[in-house]
Amino acid sequence: MYSKRKRLLDIGLLLSIVIFLSSCSAGSKHIEAPITQILPTESLETVYGCTNVSFLLSIATTTYSDYFILINDQEGFNRLHLNPSCSPEIDFNKYSLLIGTKGLTRGCSSIDYQLKKITTGTKDSLFLNVTFQLNDATVAPIVTWNVLMPRQPEGIPVKVNFEMKE
Repeated sequence: MYSKRKRLLDIGLLLSIVIFLSSCSAGSKHIEAPITQILPTESLETVYGCTNVSFLLSIATTTYSDYFILINDQEGFNRLHLNPSCSPEIDFNKYSLLIGTKGLTRGCSSIDYQLKKITTGTKDSLFLNVTFQLNDATVAPIVTWNVLMPRQPEGIPVKVNFEMKE
């Protein structure tokens, strides 16, 4: 009786292991870890000589704060751009322009950017971190920010994160 019971337990244990291993190998897919690449960024100021774009560039939008868009052609730029003091012919064969606005609670001394391209399998997405260096000015402006980056495909998902530094 004891050996028959042990034999049944051994068979049950063996079957459990086989089922567990086969379910792990047959049903699981190889999941690739995302690849993160830091992309170089420029701006309308550095490439085209526009001055003080943060406060002079106007964007024709229905919402004036916390808005952004990825632009890949001159027509798209001209449609949103309303300020004649900065009207460059952007090389959209080379660049994509990510441009937006952000409402601030205080004045702004400078804006810094870090742009990452994240590739998971065959899908790319962009993640932009925008850091505003705030100052003591009591004016709460709506600031325009802009990043020229290597040309990106239409429809690439974009996420923008904002940081405020004192």
